[in-house]
Amino acid sequence: LERLSSTIPVPSELPQIQTNLIEFDDEELNVSVARGGSRNRTRTEMRDKHISQVKAMLTAMKLCGSPRPSTHFVEFGAGTGLLTLYATRNPTTRVPPTESGEAKCRYYLIDRHGFSSKFDRLVRQGNENAEIVRINSDIQNVRLEKFPDIQTGNVTAFAKHLCGAATDLAIRCVCHARAAETKVMEIGLALCCHQLCTRDSYTGMQLLEELDLSNDFDTLTRVSSWATLQQPSEEHSNLPPENSRMFVTDMTVEEKVSLGRKCKHILNAGRVRYLERRGFDVKLLLFIGEDVTPENVMLMATAK
Repeated sequence: LERLSSTIPVPSELPQIQTNLIEFDDEELNVSVARGGSRNRTRTEMRDKHISQVKAMLTAMKLCGSPRPSTHFVEFGAGTGLLTLYATRNPTTRVPPTESGEAKCRYYLIDRHGFSSKFDRLVRQGNENAEIVRINSDIQNVRLEKFPDIQTGNVTAFAKHLCGAATDLAIRCVCHARAAETKVMEIGLALCCHQLCTRDSYTGMQLLEELDLSNDFDTLTRVSSWATLQQPSEEHSNLPPENSRMFVTDMTVEEKVSLGRKCKHILNAGRVRYLERRGFDVKLLLFIGEDVTPENVMLMATAK
């Protein structure tokens, strides 16, 4: 732990996006989402936090993303499709209908689980020319370049809080599609759960090797969970509890949090390097305040 603390560079302060710069046409939408949700107060507060994060993500993508508009959107770990739903209520991402009235915009929602409560109907209500394609599959088995009609337009890929290895699988999936001449213009990923990264799937191993940290990968991932000790994340409550207790140490909570953040930073930096080497301009930013979620770092990549 002492070697890691001295080896990993202190992360520079990330820019934070102002999240109130884009208005969403969502007054009616908020009512519809509320009707379909729980009346339990705690769950209602969680839903509201999720919505605020989704809006902040889409705002960041507009302000920092590609100037070239997309007609196809891919949501990894889509679940009920909340991120896609609000994308259709963002005037900057909504695609106008064609003169013939045919569907011009396609949303590909990928998740390995089936969901009985989905917002697909609301997506169609707010964007009549949208076509929704649901793919029930593990991300590692997805071949984006083979999706129907995806080669016909620019592509935006996004995901909110894909756990650990799933983020790296999504990055690999998108880069493989781009190598197959799929026009992926931008990627927006809210990052989380670095303790669940795996050596086989992690995309940033080259940077760790350059820093002589590749043999410390397991320690890096486990210690990264310390970053949220002061404010445990509500995003995923089923994380292995042993991750934050695996080392006997006399470090203070503040010191653990600092080292945990450095581990997250270096793991994110490896992902940035991977994408840069594959033709993307990449930046990390804070897309929302820590009071909403401690997992508030977002990776934005735009095609060069």
